[in-house]
Amino acid sequence: MSYDRSNLLFLPAELRLEVYSYYFTHDPTLPTPPLPNSPLALSLTCKQLYHETHEQAFAATTFRTRAWHFVDVERRLRRVRPSYRRNITRIEVIADLTEFLWDSQSLRGFWFADAGLKGLEEIYIRFSGRHVSDLREGMVLSNLEVLLWKTVVLCGNVKLKKVRIVHDGLFGGLDIWEIYGRIQQSWQVKLSQEVGGHKWSFVEDKEEGRFRLVREGKDGEAERQVVVLYGNDARDAEMYREVQKELNEVIDDVMQHATGEGPQPFSTICEPWTLIP
Repeated sequence: MSYDRSNLLFLPAELRLEVYSYYFTHDPTLPTPPLPNSPLALSLTCKQLYHETHEQAFAATTFRTRAWHFVDVERRLRRVRPSYRRNITRIEVIADLTEFLWDSQSLRGFWFADAGLKGLEEIYIRFSGRHVSDLREGMVLSNLEVLLWKTVVLCGNVKLKKVRIVHDGLFGGLDIWEIYGRIQQSWQVKLSQEVGGHKWSFVEDKEEGRFRLVREGKDGEAERQVVVLYGNDARDAEMYREVQKELNEVIDDVMQHATGEGPQPFSTICEPWTLIP
């Protein structure tokens, strides 16, 4: 049986590379698609495309999982070729909020590197389930503080560069600065000591709505940085400044109309000039 060769593969190599550079672009503000609809799907359609694009495809693909216990992750990764595992750079963990609150595994951190994801650079945590009360929001914050410290500092994820937390409105009473303040307060003793021969510090960026955990080298310079983002959804977390600007504009517009100020609605301008038959 013969198959028609893709028109893409007939293009000159330099044009194919240009097409790939557009196609294999990761947009962190968009929801994570299932793997059959991900950039990786194209790369695995034939040997030539895999050879030419697999590194770009893996870098542009977010692998989504509900398994975050070390044993479960390690067992699943056994079914993935080692050559594939080392190219996975981004994973999204869908964590049931009730399980996260009551399962002691959430206090052990994410040991993804030891499970086989040595090249992991970004971890997205998206919570699912039912909304929690204000009382339990404090428990969520306590667990997150432990999870972040162990995942970033103690779990061997040495290539990790970003942790993004999305709550989907399940505990919207917590903002990024409450998390920052809690971590800064509870980690004072930890930060005053060396961990594995290194000291860690905080750098906040209020304008962008994020903070960084910074590992200092022997000369006091930043040797490694992990940025922490938080929001209601991916866009809220990734584009904090733009989202806050949009919200402020909406609030200003509502207040202007409520007080009778601001631009006159277009319909009321047109009304006196409407032709009446």
